Amino acid sequence: MCITMNLTPRSQATARSASHRLAPLRPAAAEKPRPLSLDGLRPSSFAFDGAIFDFDGTLANSWNVWHQVDDLFLAQHGFERPTDFSKQMAGRSFIEGARWVVETFRLKETPQEVCDQWNALGQRLYKTQVSLLPGALDYLHALKAAGVPIALATTNDPEVLSSLAHLIDFESLFDARLYGCDVARDKRFPDIYEAAARRLNISPASTVVFEDIPQGLQVASSAGFTAVGVLNEDPEQHQSEVRQAAHLTLSHWDQLL
Repeated sequence: MCITMNLTPRSQATARSASHRLAPLRPAAAEKPRPLSLDGLRPSSFAFDGAIFDFDGTLANSWNVWHQVDDLFLAQHGFERPTDFSKQMAGRSFIEGARWVVETFRLKETPQEVCDQWNALGQRLYKTQVSLLPGALDYLHALKAAGVPIALATTNDPEVLSSLAHLIDFESLFDARLYGCDVARDKRFPDIYEAAARRLNISPASTVVFEDIPQGLQVASSAGFTAVGVLNEDPEQHQSEVRQAAHLTLSHWDQLL
């Protein structure tokens, strides 16, 4: 259940826009050049005023959990997961994904009830099956030590992520945390990245976004952010599309340490 302003649609059916409590984006008066190599992303030579991070698939190896959730949920309703299911769901908020599932599979549940089932399954599996990608936490701490403001921008549920409190302290590590229902639209639109930039009081032109899905990379780039694609071991990631959508890609976080 969403209990703070940093909420996510998979546990709340009505998205709320946070624009009324966010400062306007700072004008890009002092734009910094986008890095031509990974050197511009290393903490010692960081070429931006701030960084925004997705979580699932970018900082954590949680893709198998969500594939399991989808398989279990659909099996309970007598379906097998279609081969393009992950691609159809990528970038959608939990509630938008639930609406799509209800309509596509003609389920009797409401989208909110689907979200509740997903969250229950996800929270249980996160506790035992999810870990941070190698080097991810070290990189976040290195940016913090260098004085770089960082934000989390995820459509995941805060209660699900709380299952990882033994691995990462979200509240103290991130200067801003944005969840799906802090903005009006999901990651097929740039709202969550723009809201994160507002929270950090920096412009898109001086901010880098780390993402693992092509849709997020495309909209972040279109909104003026530098988009860095994080490649992972998810067999359903569509890495060629990630490379095409991103300004740069990295295969593991140790490249930046």
